[in-house]
Amino acid sequence: MKKILIILLMINLFTSISVAQDNIVTKLESKYTYVYKDGDKGFDVYIGDKVGWCDINGKEIIAPTKYTYVSKYDKGFYVKIGDKAGWCDINGKETIAPTKYTYVYRSSNGYEVKIGDKEGWCDINGKEIIAPTKYTYVYKYSDGYSVNIGDKAGWCDINGKEIIAPTKYTYVSKYGDEGFDVKIGDKKGWCDINGKEIIAPTKYTYVSKILDKGYSVKIGDKAGYCDINGKEIIAPTKYTYVDKYGDEGFSVEIGDKKGWCDINGKEILTPKFPYSFIFYNEGHGFSCYTTDNRFHIYNMKQNKIADIDETRYIGMSEGLLCFPNENNLYGYMEMATGNVIIEPQYTSAEVFKDGVAKVSKGKESFLITNPLKGKSEVVSSLSVEQGKQSDIDNNIPEIKRKQENTFAVIVANQNYENFVCPFAINDGKTFKEYCLKTLGIPATNVMYYEDATLNNIHNAMGRIKDLADVYEGDAKIIFYYAGQGVTGEDKQSYLLPSDGVINLISSTGYSLQSLYGELGNLNVKSAVCLLDAGFNNENRKGENVGKNRGVAIKNKEEILKGRVVSITAASSGETALEYKDKSHGLFTYFLCKKLQETKGEISLEDLGTYIKTNVSKTSISINNKKQTPNNKASELVNLKNEKL
Repeated sequence: MKKILIILLMINLFTSISVAQDNIVTKLESKYTYVYKDGDKGFDVYIGDKVGWCDINGKEIIAPTKYTYVSKYDKGFYVKIGDKAGWCDINGKETIAPTKYTYVYRSSNGYEVKIGDKEGWCDINGKEIIAPTKYTYVYKYSDGYSVNIGDKAGWCDINGKEIIAPTKYTYVSKYGDEGFDVKIGDKKGWCDINGKEIIAPTKYTYVSKILDKGYSVKIGDKAGYCDINGKEIIAPTKYTYVDKYGDEGFSVEIGDKKGWCDINGKEILTPKFPYSFIFYNEGHGFSCYTTDNRFHIYNMKQNKIADIDETRYIGMSEGLLCFPNENNLYGYMEMATGNVIIEPQYTSAEVFKDGVAKVSKGKESFLITNPLKGKSEVVSSLSVEQGKQSDIDNNIPEIKRKQENTFAVIVANQNYENFVCPFAINDGKTFKEYCLKTLGIPATNVMYYEDATLNNIHNAMGRIKDLADVYEGDAKIIFYYAGQGVTGEDKQSYLLPSDGVINLISSTGYSLQSLYGELGNLNVKSAVCLLDAGFNNENRKGENVGKNRGVAIKNKEEILKGRVVSITAASSGETALEYKDKSHGLFTYFLCKKLQETKGEISLEDLGTYIKTNVSKTSISINNKKQTPNNKASELVNLKNEKL
């Protein structure tokens, strides 16, 4: 019985619809000389030989007073007068008059137009950008037009100006502001952004521009490299992968075996072993890292001079390797010969920079000169306020996970010319341990600097940029800074390098605008800034470090772009203070405390909230001053979903 009732109801419904449609048709037929229903789109309506259009409810959209042909599409109406075609929008407003073109088609970003077999293009408002007088094919992209004459391809800019004439290449594709990928058959080449040919498509099966460094080229599965002018440096006849590292040289591979070529393409380390990374040291030798968690050190003659476990590896520079003995005392070995130049005697040591290295014996620290540049001697003793160990320095959780694609820059600036930033080195060392043990970042991925110069910071950011390019969006970046911050007369915030001059901060400091800008331009999953610094020109003890400054200048608010997150120790006008009882900065103490408690399994949103709450309360309690950490992120980042 229910089925019969449903059937009857449906019959009534269809009958009602049919009657309504018949009524609309009858109404239209009383007005127009001919009516044709075009499915569910609407009605063709005629008065004599003129065609118009009514919607499915019989409402007139286009009056049958002008056009000899009308056809409805999703985006509007294709109209004609005789053999001339035009277009009306979805409301029937004429966008392109049917007076010039023989064909018009509305796409998502404009109109394809024709006169005979020649194609052109009009913008979304019907303005002609490319006249249909030359090309047989035109297609619009966001930054220009792909054009053809027969099987020859070219390119016009966004204003329709021809950049590459379609007379030579069979394929042309624009890559941002880098230039054009061009082909003749299966051979690829490259033209610059102005259409000038840099690499002719006569030899290579693959060409890709690597920013401003040069071109990766291939013939089949063999890889090579051309310089920025298109000159071949490494022929694609031997290696399966080639990548340029600044002005140092090329990392080359044959299968999973890695080697090195110098800046002129000459092979100086044969690809024999499956190294994870190779670090080249200024013409002195190589530090090669393998999956057995060891660094294998070679000189320029490919003789191995040392093997060092990753947890004890310090680094190499200026022809010397800093190495530990079995008693964890550090000395220096000459990379060219493998001879020990400075016997292991230091409880901690760093690599040489500009002929000087920082070393320590117990609590006493010194600067020594490079013996390869003269007699080694102590040039100065450093005032280092290290303090006692606290709860976050012990029982650091060791997690088995490895974040192979996460890279960290850690800058700990403590010793300045006229003052000390207390416990900054403690902060840097402890955070480094959390990176290695708790966050699972490989030692090779951590760039650690104590008392970093401006050049050190620039070099670190350059390496980060190269790594981001190589990992093609699959890398994560952490930038950590403990030290002094300064606000300049320009109201910009700056990190103060160890060689920075406060009264010349705009030229000797590293601005947050530069830091956030460089990180924001990286193609990465995320770039997290952790800054244990204030920018009101007071040090961690609350003392003014600027000269001739009556009051601190409030800094400008920095805007984040890309995938950048920033968690800073203090808000504008506040000081980033010390936590003297813990021998750390307040910010770093609670940062590491939460990583210790959660074993690193915490979102950046929750981490930022924890730091802000606890630093704010503790600062008022122990320092009697407000310190309010500031957490912010660019629009592309969801802090709930991101972790360190």
